[in-house]
Amino acid sequence: MKTRLLRHRRSFALSLCAVGLPLAVSAQEWIWSAGKAGEEDVRYFRKQFRLGDVPEKAVLTLACDNKATIYVDGKVVGENDDWNKPTVLDLAKSLKAGEHLLAVRAENHGGAAGLIAKFDILFPTTKRQTVQSDSSWQVSAQEAPGWNKTETEVAGFAAATSLGRHGMQPWGAVLAEAGAATGADLSAAKEF
Repeated sequence: MKTRLLRHRRSFALSLCAVGLPLAVSAQEWIWSAGKAGEEDVRYFRKQFRLGDVPEKAVLTLACDNKATIYVDGKVVGENDDWNKPTVLDLAKSLKAGEHLLAVRAENHGGAAGLIAKFDILFPTTKRQTVQSDSSWQVSAQEAPGWNKTETEVAGFAAATSLGRHGMQPWGAVLAEAGAATGADLSAAKEF
């Protein structure tokens, strides 16, 4: 009886994998700078990443309480002005193998402040890479020249502060609905 139950559980888990349902909870976090958020805060976030190959698909899902301008390698690729409705961008045509920088100018206009992002990158092989918001991102309250460009070493940035995992209050699971987006729902970023 116990063996049959284990076999059914394993079969069910394999079935979930076959249809592409995730077995693990995503680990992206709401982030901001240390200390209490001010009424009109502006923060500058940076996350460097490296791609070993040209991606086949690269979907960035991002939300900010209250407003964000999104950059990849110094070029504006999108905006978000409603934390309840994450921006979903297909950036595959804009990326190549090598070093990259995802940067965000984030604004708070009162109340809670936070930024959350998940960047799923798929390659022609079965390889996959995910860049997500967590305390490994860098943040600054001051805009510095070249802060949003890959090749720039920028002083004055510190580790971002994790406010908690996706799903926490007051924001809830805002990326969950965006994760169900189909290819037709994606905004294609302009070539840069």
